[in-house]
Amino acid sequence: MRILTRVILSCSVFFTSVGSAAETPAEIFQEMESRKRASLSGIENFSVMKTSMGMCTLEHFEKESTESADGGGTIEYMRMVPISEVMERDSPDSPFSQASPEDLEHAADVLRQQGPRMDQAVRNEMQTIGVPGTLSTMLSNPPADKPWLSPMPGDMMENYAMMLEGAAAGKRENARLAEQAEQEAKQDRLASIAERTRIAGHDTLRNRPAIYLVAEDLDQVQTANNQEFTLDTLHLWIDSEKYVPLKMQMDGIATDGGESRAMRIEREDMAYETRPGCGSLYEPMRSVMRISGVMNAEEQAQMAEAQQQLAEFQTQMSGLTEAQRNMIMAQMGPQLEMFEKMASGGGIEIVSLRVGMRCNAGLPTKEEYMQTVPGIAQAACIGFGN
Repeated sequence: MRILTRVILSCSVFFTSVGSAAETPAEIFQEMESRKRASLSGIENFSVMKTSMGMCTLEHFEKESTESADGGGTIEYMRMVPISEVMERDSPDSPFSQASPEDLEHAADVLRQQGPRMDQAVRNEMQTIGVPGTLSTMLSNPPADKPWLSPMPGDMMENYAMMLEGAAAGKRENARLAEQAEQEAKQDRLASIAERTRIAGHDTLRNRPAIYLVAEDLDQVQTANNQEFTLDTLHLWIDSEKYVPLKMQMDGIATDGGESRAMRIEREDMAYETRPGCGSLYEPMRSVMRISGVMNAEEQAQMAEAQQQLAEFQTQMSGLTEAQRNMIMAQMGPQLEMFEKMASGGGIEIVSLRVGMRCNAGLPTKEEYMQTVPGIAQAACIGFGN
């Protein structure tokens, strides 16, 4: 399951807008890209609030530029800014914001070096003032699952050191994602896919006229965390008037631990709109992602056990009052529905709604990000950007 995000993002180039006189796959893809670039004219940044499975997510994008791999000129693209980077920019004078990953790791090493000496000083002080040995031992050895209860400075410094190392790892990951976004913008994926794409016909999808394209024998491999997905066939339905993607279906083989299985990933984008203040930016307000073949043999066995737990949970639910059931379903309904579908072999279906969007307004605030904290009522994020 961990490779899905990368697979989907790597193919997101097919979900940019498409034009009028396009007659071949290459011309269709060129028109899509041209219209997308035109819609981003004058847009330096935008933020989108989404709801999915009863939770809110806030994403912020900024326009950046790079030189094309073939030297053909400058390419502009929108990069999603991670929340940790947003928070750093919001506090530019913070030591965390100014420090490099190496600075943070060096500070962690210094803390660890000082810890044992300070621990020994505390033990010597306890011995000097006559703290009983049993009590001294108890204070020096908190429960393994509650290290924060330790009064020993070495344990506290270890916790701080781990926090600093986590911050360093986060900075490196942000840099990696930024580099990945730039490299993907440089690559002309459309040109390579066009060579293997044919127009399979014309269709109507959700009352929109569509060009149906099929790309075969792609043999494109995405690898992450010792798992890989080999994309073989891609089906695309493109709005023949607006040249925006309506539906994508990817068929291929997922390989995990030497086991291979067929996998299908579908995405539908619908209810396209422009929003006030965002020019001609034309985005889908509703998207549906469906994934089948996502579980390997081990995960399927675990899911069989989970089916029994689900049945027990449903039995317990039947014994609750209506108000209690409604409260639980309000918080967990979408997750339970998806789990039930997975347990029955129906794969995954995720519906995402854009409930707010604003452009050229700069970074979201901390308060706006707080609206996405789990447990906050979904209604709290609905008014974003309005």
